[in-house]
Amino acid sequence: MTTTTTDPDTTALLAPFVERCRAAVHSAEPRRAVIAEVAGLMADRDLLASLPVPAPDAGHRITGADETIFEDDSLTVMLVHTRPGHDQPAHDHLVDAIIGVYDGGEVHRFYRRTGTSEPAIEHSGTRTIRAGDDVLALTPEAVHAIAAADGAWTRAVHVYLGGLSGVDRSIFHPETGVEEPLSMGRYVAWCRPNGD
Repeated sequence: MTTTTTDPDTTALLAPFVERCRAAVHSAEPRRAVIAEVAGLMADRDLLASLPVPAPDAGHRITGADETIFEDDSLTVMLVHTRPGHDQPAHDHLVDAIIGVYDGGEVHRFYRRTGTSEPAIEHSGTRTIRAGDDVLALTPEAVHAIAAADGAWTRAVHVYLGGLSGVDRSIFHPETGVEEPLSMGRYVAWCRPNGD
């Protein structure tokens, strides 16, 4: 999960979508409005097919690469490119997250908080979102971890109803389930091979 410099062509191609999301997040029902915008983008297969793909060595060799397309205090729009072969660690967002997959499949492992310090979470289910599926909407309380399905790269749009870089988020150790402040160092170190 390394943030990369976004290709100018990507930014330009997604600029109308970002503007619609900026309007949606300030509407009477921001969550519902952003879900509709992400669903609309997922239906535009020609636009999605035209988005540049990062070079194979872009980002981190384990986690893949994230491209921040837009961020302000009310909205963050990212392209998430997930490399196969590793399970990323569980984490929270503390804001609504709306996810649409446009290439491959994104495996989501969900967790519930236990109310204890160790483990702080327990596995509660798994769902794989593939290109063409309905968008996935996570509440601010959600804890999840992602991986690429089918041994292939996954590419998705993640939209957050808030400025994600300014949120004090948590990450959970993959073996002990202990909760720690999220940092990029921990995120990369706590990835685990999955044999997919």
